[in-house]
Amino acid sequence: MSDVMMKALQMQNESLTRQVEQLGPENERVRRILTEFDARHDADQARITALEAQLAARRVVVRPLPMSSAPKDGTMLRLLVRYDQDNWFPLEDSAEAWTIGFNALDDTGEDVWQMAGWNWEHDCFTAGGGTVIGWLPFHDQSLDSDTLPCQICERPVLVDATVSNEDWAKISPTGDEGGYLCAACVAERMCDLHGWPAVSVVSSQPTTAAEAAKVMLACYDKDMSGTKPTEAEREVALAVALASSFAAYAYEQGMPGGQNAHALARSFLLALIDPLHPDLDYLRADPPSGQTARDARAARRAIGEGK
Repeated sequence: MSDVMMKALQMQNESLTRQVEQLGPENERVRRILTEFDARHDADQARITALEAQLAARRVVVRPLPMSSAPKDGTMLRLLVRYDQDNWFPLEDSAEAWTIGFNALDDTGEDVWQMAGWNWEHDCFTAGGGTVIGWLPFHDQSLDSDTLPCQICERPVLVDATVSNEDWAKISPTGDEGGYLCAACVAERMCDLHGWPAVSVVSSQPTTAAEAAKVMLACYDKDMSGTKPTEAEREVALAVALASSFAAYAYEQGMPGGQNAHALARSFLLALIDPLHPDLDYLRADPPSGQTARDARAARRAIGEGK
């Protein structure tokens, strides 16, 4: 091999070596980016999986309500209809299908269901017919209204009882994950299932500060007006009065310029939450009595829990 060819091969090898050296850091950067991407992808996928699990746990399976609870005042409803004849024009090609309609018995005196149908021959809407076997409110938001009844006692479902999917399947009026129960029927069935007591009932809608204040003000005004309140209303009124007493004295003890207003607000809220809270002891006529009362409360709880 000539010297010229050897020199050419040497130069080519040196060039390739430089290219490899230049690509080395770039390849490492690419590998690092891919590793970070894989990590982010795995984290995102885990988050998606967790969210899907949460959605599955909170899913609401809509089941038709019993016809005994269906309004007949002309209100538009979703209707589950059984079609026993060919000329009843179902919206879907099925023996049972959903449509919309109403019953105006209260206004007309005629107990007749008017409903939408589909003429499959002419491809157009028409008056439908059939046996209505279930219903739901026309608008989803009305599921929280007074028209939604418990499927056991038919009282309005105004609060939610938080139970696991497994327990709900056992107490559901439909025997599966569907159905509607009022809080009282949920409590009774859960206690039958797990023993008494076994449930905690919470509001079906988040309570805002304004909503909570409206309830407290209504109870307080009723108690102060001389109108006999219920036991629950009286309890709320007394809690407001006690919290107000703490707040008034906290304001008197506070320093002008904002600290007194802060003390008023905080003591009022603390007293509503727990009138025996340690942060309220400085406002008591006998500050050590707060700890004495807390010790007595703890002892009563221990006795109740069998400790």
